[in-house]
Amino acid sequence: MTPATILSFTNITDSLHNTGIGTHGVFFADIDGNNTPDIYITRLWIYPLAEALYINDPVSGRLSEEAQERGAADYDGGSHGACFADLDNDGDFDIVNGTTHAIGRTGPEHNNILINDGSGHFTDITHLSPDIMSTNRETRSTAAFDLDRDGDLDIFTITGYLGSADSASGSNELYLNNGSGVFTSSGGELLKNTRAGQGTTDTDYDGDGDIDIIAANRTGGLVVFRNDNFGNFSLIPPESVMDIPHRAGDGISMGDIDCDGDLDMLLVSEGPPSMAYLYRNNGIGFFLLDRSWSDVSGYMGGFADLDNDSDLDLVFAGDSLCYLNDGHGSFQPGPVLHRPAVKDPRSIAFADIDNDGDIDFAMADRDTIAMLFRNNLVSGNNWLRIKLTSRQGQAGAFGSKVTIYPAYQAGANRLGFRETRSSNGYLAENSPVLHFGLGEHTAVDVIVDFPDGTTARRTNVSANQTLRIDGADVLFRTKIFLEGAFDSTSSRMRTELAAAGQVPLRSPYDSDPRFAVYIPFDAVDWILIEVSHTSAGPVLLSQSALLYDNGRVKDITGRELIPLDLPEGSYVITLRHRNHLRAVTSRPLTLHSSISASYDFSLGADRYEQPRAAKELAPGIWGLTAGNADNSDTMLYASDLVAVEQAIRDGKNGYLQEDTDLNGRVDTADYALCRKNMLQGRYAGGGSQ
Repeated sequence: MTPATILSFTNITDSLHNTGIGTHGVFFADIDGNNTPDIYITRLWIYPLAEALYINDPVSGRLSEEAQERGAADYDGGSHGACFADLDNDGDFDIVNGTTHAIGRTGPEHNNILINDGSGHFTDITHLSPDIMSTNRETRSTAAFDLDRDGDLDIFTITGYLGSADSASGSNELYLNNGSGVFTSSGGELLKNTRAGQGTTDTDYDGDGDIDIIAANRTGGLVVFRNDNFGNFSLIPPESVMDIPHRAGDGISMGDIDCDGDLDMLLVSEGPPSMAYLYRNNGIGFFLLDRSWSDVSGYMGGFADLDNDSDLDLVFAGDSLCYLNDGHGSFQPGPVLHRPAVKDPRSIAFADIDNDGDIDFAMADRDTIAMLFRNNLVSGNNWLRIKLTSRQGQAGAFGSKVTIYPAYQAGANRLGFRETRSSNGYLAENSPVLHFGLGEHTAVDVIVDFPDGTTARRTNVSANQTLRIDGADVLFRTKIFLEGAFDSTSSRMRTELAAAGQVPLRSPYDSDPRFAVYIPFDAVDWILIEVSHTSAGPVLLSQSALLYDNGRVKDITGRELIPLDLPEGSYVITLRHRNHLRAVTSRPLTLHSSISASYDFSLGADRYEQPRAAKELAPGIWGLTAGNADNSDTMLYASDLVAVEQAIRDGKNGYLQEDTDLNGRVDTADYALCRKNMLQGRYAGGGSQ
């Protein structure tokens, strides 16, 4: 925190008007589209209970309990787990309710699917899924994730609470979504028949791009289901494969505590003894024990940036203080939470309930009431909220990963990393609108990696707002060669500038001055991509990229599939280099978010909309004409030749506009190349040649 930061919390539980005892899970999502998170609380006690649903009014700040009126009460013998999830990909959050007991406690009851009409009113459509209707098990926790990578969310639930010691006749539940919120029991025998208990977390713990499942186990080892990218799961022994010998009896929480781009793991067992173990991820799913806590209170701990300094802090569900991150993943005791005595604390979830730019949280306690805490942060630190929708229309885009960087530095100095998911720790769901503290940064770059492999990027995003990203960017792939740098003997371009360290880390184009982490050895130079609807139309987007010796253009993170922040549609692409004429696609391209459009400028002169830019560098290989020494890159002018002459007289070396052969110096070879192109008619205007 900065010296001016003051962090404190106010217990505003009275605003919930007391849900009564028996609270187990807390879940946040904006269900009615008014841009404030609502709260769902599951309950189970010694008599039948309804769930509680608190609607958040952004005008009055009032939280009103409206579960019955909105069709979300789910009155039965009691529930533990639930989650908000967009089950029908219509852009709003539905509810999966994991029922534990039937009314009268004569046995378990089936789970429920509640579909949102878009205004925050729900209809129970469980009867449309006979496999769910006919399955009665004591559900403890629930998760909704895209198991088969078909763009919709499937459902997994944990049965029982002991884990290995639970009855062998009980099993977990796994259902595949047909795309409309109707579910069919899946094969998935391993997930269904491996006994686990208490909380489950849907997370990509090994960073391979698919969603794995990690479940607690009170009477056995940690249960880790690893996804093979095709929805086939294997049971991973955590002691030998992940180097995790400790158990999690109740909750597993994931978060990037050291901002290195992978997810670290917190294991909590309520006990006895009550213990928490924090493990750091090495980036590929192997973990190193960092520290432990004894006598923790509650079934889980939760990560959130409480002070907006860009790192994740920690709160255990029943403790009376929070732990602040020093920026490197080490935690020290922070402010005290003034709260009544807890009896049986269970879960904790985070959201900015008052939209004031800092993170608040709710806690559940089985033997008392759910509690709500408002963050009173006083600080100069900035923040950003990110609201995702998948290209299939799914609110929250569960399974996505979001990374932020300082403005124009995507891929360089990471400021934050988050994963969207339905379930965390023990029966908890943070707001699907991701919250990032930014510290003193006033603008950032954002990269979103969706679970279907598509990407969205935003550059120079202003702080202190909610950024909405609706689906992936369109993808573009291209290839082009530059005269001067081209070597006809190897059919590649020379890389003298990169070898001499003369290609700057910052792009030279003012319209998009982004930074690269480093300049690869096979890079030639920076290049600028411009996108318009027509060749004469206004530029809709400018994006700097790096050109490699084989003619391929890649973004600054090394990806050849370049995401462009544009909707799907028809576009004309222009490529610019600092001392070559520009190339424009000879026809409009249809750009998609899931399939890249390719345009190879090197195949022939007919690929260029600007014929003066086309130069045959070798038989059948075309490239951009060099000589644009004064940055007027429609044609070559007499002033280009004058600029080269002046640079030669001045004895200039380095990264210069007049260096037409990109060898790091301006000499007679540059003059000769520029003059030759002018004599061939690639110029306009007067003056001597």
